[in-house]
Amino acid sequence: MTSLVAMYQKGAITADHLVVECLHMLDPENPVPVLDALPDEILNRMLDYTRRYRPDRTVTNYGVLPTPDQVDAARRWIEERHWPHTFVRDKQRVCDVSLFFLTSPRRLQIP
Repeated sequence: MTSLVAMYQKGAITADHLVVECLHMLDPENPVPVLDALPDEILNRMLDYTRRYRPDRTVTNYGVLPTPDQVDAARRWIEERHWPHTFVRDKQRVCDVSLFFLTSPRRLQIP
């Protein structure tokens, strides 16, 4: 894992390549060892990838696609554990609570 992150930081592989490689290594029952070692910028990129992922339509030039259970486990872990103060509705980030309360005098209203 650390060697892949080092390769990314040196510019040897792209962020997308790192995301796909990490998803391939991810155990859906225990995603922590893989995901916990990644920098926030890669977790953000991975979250975007997991939201766009369609097992029957997604195409990659990095080889075989990660399995749907690997992708779902990564998305859940990132949404629930890494950014626990973010509301998620319809698989889209709606608002960041801390940012909302810092920038808005209005009360939070969720339909």
